Amino acid sequence: MVRALVSRLERPGGSFLLGAALASTLACSDPFGPDSITPEPDAPVQTSTLQYTLLLDRGSYRLLIPFTYYNRTQRAVVYDSCRESLQKEVNGAWFDTFAPVCPGIALASLDTIPPGGEQPSVFSITACLETEENCGSRFEITPIPGVYRIVLGLRFVGGDLLDGKDRVSNRFWLGLPSVVSQLPPN
Repeated sequence: MVRALVSRLERPGGSFLLGAALASTLACSDPFGPDSITPEPDAPVQTSTLQYTLLLDRGSYRLLIPFTYYNRTQRAVVYDSCRESLQKEVNGAWFDTFAPVCPGIALASLDTIPPGGEQPSVFSITACLETEENCGSRFEITPIPGVYRIVLGLRFVGGDLLDGKDRVSNRFWLGLPSVVSQLPPN
């Protein structure tokens, strides 16, 4: 279907339609799109960039999101990567949408971050396509493109979970690969 659309646009007069479509798209900037994301330097979890695109790989979406946690509390905290999740912003509210599968053996390797310390890490996404049945992790809220944040599993040493605001990342845009970019070269 995409090839048919592209071939129609390549016919005489088709480039005008494509140009008009691109011009109207560029003229109407989406106030909730990727360009709406601004840096949030006060967030204790800082991602490496403000925009990411999921990769399509053998029937799954994949992505690695590098981030750094900055412990701005007055106490040491423990980072448990098995308790992290991804939340999506929908109509101003945050909803859990993805949690990576975590093997039990990872519980033995908890990192302690001292007050004022920092911990670099990577949030890993491997999720089934929305159309797949009987698979592991998937995005629970669709459509996928939108504004997201990472929520870390952070608790004080020997104590309680940190407040929500003390364990979330800056907002970032998460998009899907372009259908056209998935076409094989001619």
